[in-house]
Amino acid sequence: MQWRYNLAHFLLASIVALGLMPLMVGVDAQARITFSSERDGNLEIYVMDADGRNQQRLTRNASPDTDPSWSPDGKRIAFVSEREGNSEIYVMNADGARQVQRRTRNGRADTEPAWFDPAFAVKVVPAAVAPSGKKPTVWGGLKRVNR
Repeated sequence: MQWRYNLAHFLLASIVALGLMPLMVGVDAQARITFSSERDGNLEIYVMDADGRNQQRLTRNASPDTDPSWSPDGKRIAFVSEREGNSEIYVMNADGARQVQRRTRNGRADTEPAWFDPAFAVKVVPAAVAPSGKKPTVWGGLKRVNR
């Protein structure tokens, strides 16, 4: 099979590379990772340093907690839990210190939360959590931290 390259391929590759550059540059020794694990017999949310040290369990609930997602400012984590009957999106502080807050309420499952950062929007709106494949649901503002 012979590959044919043209200007469209070059532009697409350049856009992808430029889009990933902030992710590569943004990783440093102070980075934290959030993940879900069944290590204690139930899916719970954990955080740890980028080098794997300082692992900390943030949630303690009989229902599975999954799909953690960092807020743009790194201070909160959105995640999915079935603690009230079906999959809904919840938010908590990144250190797990504050009470978990439910952010969606409907009869269908809400999954894969993603944060909406107004810095990338044409119209500035408060930060929001959007279930995958749905429009962002605005629920309140976040304090923006310049780093």
